[in-house]
Amino acid sequence: MSLELQKQLRALIPGFAIYLLGLVLLRTTGWCDVEINLDLENAVILTISWTFGSLYQVLEFREISNQWYHLDVNANISSRLTEPFVEEHPELKRLGWREVRHCFYHFIDTDESLAKKSQIVRANGLNWTTVADIRAISLIGIIILVCAAAFSQWQPVPWAKFDEYRIFAPMFVLLSLFVCSLPISDKLTKRHRYLGNEQCEYILLHKRNALRGMLIEAAANAR
Repeated sequence: MSLELQKQLRALIPGFAIYLLGLVLLRTTGWCDVEINLDLENAVILTISWTFGSLYQVLEFREISNQWYHLDVNANISSRLTEPFVEEHPELKRLGWREVRHCFYHFIDTDESLAKKSQIVRANGLNWTTVADIRAISLIGIIILVCAAAFSQWQPVPWAKFDEYRIFAPMFVLLSLFVCSLPISDKLTKRHRYLGNEQCEYILLHKRNALRGMLIEAAANAR
């Protein structure tokens, strides 16, 4: 998978999920009479989805949802790349992902074999972030539905009133998606760690001296 395709899908997928969530909310509350149209060739739907997806990325809900999994993967790469040199160069212990990532991506971008491996990593990464998106959007949907039911119950506005029990079915679906996303994220994170380890092993085998020099320089600049 190319980096450009991954970027496009990471905007479109959550945007379309938010579009569906909006339809569910409107159909559940009856606040607006809408027809569910899933024709992906419809330019209007694609535009709306892309807009929602771009806003979603700006607000960084994905980063919040996937934060701990992401930290785990990054810490693993940092450890794998620095550990072989720590005994000889103790100053490398203080290097974290912020410094190591520049060394790591230098080799990813300049080595053809690593570039091919990165396509596999991006494919898993898309699944990884999509599950994080589902978790975040499901939680947002649950909060919105609860707030909508509360608004209907306590706000004396005729148009806002609806049968609050109607939120139970979509709430159950959203809660199920949220709960199921947790073990799936664990599994995809383990897969991401495995793929990252393969990249690190290749770098340590074929680029060891260059990596050592870059890490020592990074540690010197981090003082």
